Amino acid sequence: MAGKCNVVFSFKHNNSLQVDFYLNSLFKDKLGKVMNLKKIVSVLVLGLPCTAMADVLYGVYIEAGVRQSTTVSDLSYGSNTNSFSMDDVEHSNQYVSVRFEHLVPLIPNFRVAREEYDLSSQISTEGFTFNDKTYADEFSSNISLIESTATAYYEILDNWISLDIGLSVKNIHLNADFSDVGGGSGESLDLYVPAVYLNAEFAVPVTGLIVGINVEGLQIQEHEYSVFDAYVGYEFLDLTLVDLTLKLGVQKKTFTIDDVSSFDLELDQESVYASLQVHF
Repeated sequence: MAGKCNVVFSFKHNNSLQVDFYLNSLFKDKLGKVMNLKKIVSVLVLGLPCTAMADVLYGVYIEAGVRQSTTVSDLSYGSNTNSFSMDDVEHSNQYVSVRFEHLVPLIPNFRVAREEYDLSSQISTEGFTFNDKTYADEFSSNISLIESTATAYYEILDNWISLDIGLSVKNIHLNADFSDVGGGSGESLDLYVPAVYLNAEFAVPVTGLIVGINVEGLQIQEHEYSVFDAYVGYEFLDLTLVDLTLKLGVQKKTFTIDDVSSFDLELDQESVYASLQVHF
């Protein structure tokens, strides 16, 4: 039976009414346990610094870096025979990403990233026709790409070993410009590619060192996208309000665009990079 309250009426000689409330033993036990639990939780919460409480509830990670890359690409327009290649184009590019993590059940964590790079080269070919203009012998080609990524993921593990799994949607904006002594022309296109997202890290205890990998990729029909990152990091500053981590890594990226606005593009890129991560 649930705890109850017994009421006893007793009359004194002065004819005053005294009402006594008695809690039975079961109700007293339950009330005592609840009060003790409240005291324990209060001590634990009040004993945490405000920043520690914030770090338990949420975390914001901002990472910015520079890549030094070598890219091989093949581009065709209209048909496979109307094409040219850019071999071993070396370039540097910048990227930035922001992650927001929290403890709200069922709602995923979020990550956004942006990267852009230019592939410029002098092309020697028998002839390349674009927008009714034929470029023969040598002409200049500039292909710029902007990758914008939005990712929703869940943190499966969060200890010395952390594991994030989710889904990404990547927008690839490509702008192609061609020119020779007779003038030039250009065109741009947008492609949206979904991808599986995975990030795994191992934090070496006490040292501040981390080792991690980051993988994104998916293939839909003739479109293909894949990225593989491997990196090491060192947390060289660990303050109450902010942590700073330096990362060094390598990346391999491949993607294939098939017949989008009459463009076909195959790209293979290898990079080394350095980045700084700020954790609030």
